[in-house]
Amino acid sequence: MKSWHNITIGTFCGLLIAGVIFFLIAYEKGTPIELYMQPEESSSDSKSPEISKLTITIHISGEVKKPGVYELPVGSRLQDAIQIAGGLTELTDPAMLNLASLLEDGSRKYIPPTKIETVSRSSVDFEDGSLINVNNADMDSLISLPGIGEVKAKAIIDFRNQNGLFTNLEELLNVPGIGESILASIKDFITLGP
Repeated sequence: MKSWHNITIGTFCGLLIAGVIFFLIAYEKGTPIELYMQPEESSSDSKSPEISKLTITIHISGEVKKPGVYELPVGSRLQDAIQIAGGLTELTDPAMLNLASLLEDGSRKYIPPTKIETVSRSSVDFEDGSLINVNNADMDSLISLPGIGEVKAKAIIDFRNQNGLFTNLEELLNVPGIGESILASIKDFITLGP
């Protein structure tokens, strides 16, 4: 009985070893691949696919000296885009921006004005000294106020349309984007009445 048992185990082990050897011999190994970059062509109009993968194209606008579309290396940051666009204008404080934000191919970066200019009443050109009525002023009239751009002017109009007319100047502080400093800079130029 033991001899049959030994024969069965021996046969099984032999078949297993033969299978492993056959698998190792019969297994077809692949050939290694080689990576290479095509040389750049002399024409600036045609770029190889490998070259285009090394750069991104972004559109930067707003408070930069030379807004436009620029090509930058992959992994560039907002600081790099601002630098290639000639730097910031005097209306933007770099401390108010995330200069380390990573740029993506095909993205648009708008640099908003972050400094509020203090304008004296005499430097604003109002026709015959009239004040701007924030309860009925249109977008262009509101934009003429110091520190008020398109976004804040639209916010004032939207707030007025949703909540009714302003009854006192302090209600402007409830408008998104209007703070104490902006209210202080425009209060001498606005009115609530006709």
